[in-house]
Amino acid sequence: MFKIYDLNLNEIPFPDGVKPLDIIVGSISKRRETEPIPGRSGVMNYGFDYDSRPVDLSLWLEAKDSTDYRLIRNELYDFIDRNDVFYVCETRLPSRVLKVCIDESYIPDRLTVRHSTVDITCKTLDSVFWESTYTTMDLHNSGFSSTPDKYGLVDNIDINKLQYRFEPENTFNPNLIPLNQGDWENGSRWSSGTNNNAPENIRLKMESAISITVGQTYTIKDDSPYNSRIHQFMVHVFDSDGNMVQYFIRNRGASNAFTAEGTRLAISLIAMDGLNIPLDYVGGDRIRIKLERGSAYTGIEPRPETFTVYNAGNVTIEPESMMLNIIANTVYTDGDFTIKNLTTGEVFIFKASLSGVSLLLRGVNVLVSSINNRFRDSNKQFISLAPGDNEFEVSGGTFNHIRFDFKYLYK
Repeated sequence: MFKIYDLNLNEIPFPDGVKPLDIIVGSISKRRETEPIPGRSGVMNYGFDYDSRPVDLSLWLEAKDSTDYRLIRNELYDFIDRNDVFYVCETRLPSRVLKVCIDESYIPDRLTVRHSTVDITCKTLDSVFWESTYTTMDLHNSGFSSTPDKYGLVDNIDINKLQYRFEPENTFNPNLIPLNQGDWENGSRWSSGTNNNAPENIRLKMESAISITVGQTYTIKDDSPYNSRIHQFMVHVFDSDGNMVQYFIRNRGASNAFTAEGTRLAISLIAMDGLNIPLDYVGGDRIRIKLERGSAYTGIEPRPETFTVYNAGNVTIEPESMMLNIIANTVYTDGDFTIKNLTTGEVFIFKASLSGVSLLLRGVNVLVSSINNRFRDSNKQFISLAPGDNEFEVSGGTFNHIRFDFKYLYK
């Protein structure tokens, strides 16, 4: 017995008088690439791609009389034609489906005036693999159920590995200071009666002040390497009218916790004697100043996050042709946000900065905030999921959570 479903996995009932009898599913054929080499026995093997999988459906037609038989036959023809592409499943294995279509002609074998059988040949589309009727996020959200109609009993599900949404284990405050060249400029900043703010000493400054909260405690630290050329950094705090209400200066490598007395903050950098600070040092990892909320400094870069994604199928999930959504939520990065599958060795890198938005890898599409395609800002490589455990490492930024949504596939 078998059932058929539309592409949204809604069951499609058969016409009256038509009953499913049996489904016969063959193995997957291969399309192998070979080449004969002169002077060498045999042929060179360049590997193979999976080609197709035979699927035959057997139906029973039962009519009241000869006229009714013809009406049921024609109803079957219309039914098959209306459902051009559909999923089919074996009733004894309801958690897996194949996507198929019917292109070949078929003729019922009339046994009596009222009864006939018909065998229909299908062909697989898009994929030759059985795929689970549920996704990993369905499984994550609901938990495993032993009800066969939901998750089945033979899909290799491990009840100890049902997590597909991961939150960072390491707490980290994102940098409030923009570290992009477009947010800085050469030149001097504001003067006060107590500091030397001569133009020849100030070599780099933030183009615009950033918003802060009055009464909030902040920590600032310069973590720049020696070749940054920074001698001192200057912090200016302004009220809502633009008046400077707070100011301090610290040497390279120093940190300082302070309570904000204004609503805007800007930073200027003083170069070492006889040197300047080029604008391209910003974003080049030679200026590493961090401003964060709180009285504890947590570092410029967060520690890598590691976790395991379990693929219960026996087929590698490849984003080029299979459903695979990797969604990182509320990402903060100055660039090079990296997702690495340590099991396969594959690495995805988003090179541009992000400020609290989602990063979605939907197949081979790289989307920011689920809208803008930013493939050009990546290393143009993608992540696949091998059968079994996949060890992941995420680095180069912070995120609220990351989730993996895909279907298990079976040969």
